[in-house]
Amino acid sequence: MHSRSNTTSGSVRLRTAVCVLAAACAFLVAACGTSPRATPTPSASAHPPSIAPPSTATSASSTHNYTYRSTTKGCDLIQLDSLSAALGDDAGNLANPHYEKTSFASFARCDRQYGAPGSRSLVDIQVMVGNPGTASAVAAFWNGMRRADAKDHTLTTDPELAAQGAYGWTDNQIGPHLTVYDGNLYLRISINQITRQSVPPTQVTELLNEVARNAMSTMAS
Repeated sequence: MHSRSNTTSGSVRLRTAVCVLAAACAFLVAACGTSPRATPTPSASAHPPSIAPPSTATSASSTHNYTYRSTTKGCDLIQLDSLSAALGDDAGNLANPHYEKTSFASFARCDRQYGAPGSRSLVDIQVMVGNPGTASAVAAFWNGMRRADAKDHTLTTDPELAAQGAYGWTDNQIGPHLTVYDGNLYLRISINQITRQSVPPTQVTELLNEVARNAMSTMAS
């Protein structure tokens, strides 16, 4: 009887993880389709920033006790004075913010523009907050995204954040990214600089970390 109970519990967790993964992937695909991105012009003198010294990203565990609240206002998480100071004046949203809530998690996304016309930077944040009881599914999603990202990019761990997992990489077309997992929270943040050399790589790293910290502290229970 005990064995059958464990088997049933494991099956429920597996089904929950699959449902959250499917919902999250569908949201990310839809959001990418509805939020056009500015295409940066590569510079021969530009050096893609590294989020941290090269190392192997570790797998996330699902034992964290933190619980984060969902937010319908993803854009509020990336309206920071430090972004305006580094990238230029806040120029508003690139497209309408997106929010969706399912029986497993809530999803929010915002693309915010900074800087003068013709040389704007784009800051993008994607937030997934798992509902109670779905922390293991959020962990599975984070690990799945990490494996997928590792196929196309060199990942670097980020030791500066108090999270269960954080890694970064640089996309040659979109720019540097930071992905964070903590408890029931998944964050994916990017800064797309059209003029790549305008902000030093170390400052971009600091900005990504600051956005992540702000989001975590804002949504922490």
